[in-house]
Amino acid sequence: MYNSAELKKVQAVIAGKYALSASQAQKLLALFNEGKVPRHTGHFLPLLESDPDLFQKVSVDERAKKYAHFGFFPATYNLVYGCESYPEITIAGRNRGTVVIFESNQSKIVVKPVQSDREWQIAMEAGQLGVGPKQFETLENFITEEFIDGKLLNRFLDGELTKDKLHLLGRRVGEILSKLHSADIYYNDIILADDFSHSHTIVPSNDHAMFLDFGVAMKLTAYPYLSDGEIIDYARTLPMVGAFIYSALGNTESRKQVIDEYRQELLSISKDQVFSRDLEFINTGLYFISQQVRGAWDAFTVGFKETYKQN
Repeated sequence: MYNSAELKKVQAVIAGKYALSASQAQKLLALFNEGKVPRHTGHFLPLLESDPDLFQKVSVDERAKKYAHFGFFPATYNLVYGCESYPEITIAGRNRGTVVIFESNQSKIVVKPVQSDREWQIAMEAGQLGVGPKQFETLENFITEEFIDGKLLNRFLDGELTKDKLHLLGRRVGEILSKLHSADIYYNDIILADDFSHSHTIVPSNDHAMFLDFGVAMKLTAYPYLSDGEIIDYARTLPMVGAFIYSALGNTESRKQVIDEYRQELLSISKDQVFSRDLEFINTGLYFISQQVRGAWDAFTVGFKETYKQN
């Protein structure tokens, strides 16, 4: 176990709050790459400069070896260090980096890196609205949230998605979008299903569907005055634009050109027009579902229109 002062130091290092000089960073990276420190200590390396004794404690800690830095988060620490048994851990991830799932008798928690500096606040609000996972206290640059037991919408088999179920799902998705839009949240990446077998819509056993992953969502309270990062996120989900955006981001001049172009576009359209893009995402997902399930489009759309209320 770690005392409160030690835990705060470790968490500050994980959150990137310990600044290293260029020479310090180079030296520590060399030690890691040459195998002179344990592999699990990668995120703890700054402690070698600020508190060598604490670094040594972490380097020989069997639980730190198993869970690395993920065991020191506010919501996971007691799961890892507060009882004799070890929680189960699953490591996953795709585009957003390493995603870790902790499972114990007490709870099931997900820890993952943020995709934007606004993601946690928007995800927190979505959790409070009951349309996304509940958010827990976390560390900077990371999301810590409840694990939602359920099935992604694209994983349902033909026989499971009856017209009645699709009607109910349509009503629920309409309710979710009504709540988000009323709170000035533009989701910006709704995936019911796509041609890559992805989905951001999960359906628990009680059919109370939720949206996952608010990484590119935007809060439009101050619309049309958005940050550069928000404008990039708006543009990169536009059809036929995403690949160009990613190639342009590495070049300062190209990035500025993208931001200037889409800032002007946003000045020319209303907030409701931006929200309407979420509806276009819905229709795209319905297209893929309807290829598998006869009558899916009509059943879902009827339910959606019953609950979706425009601002």
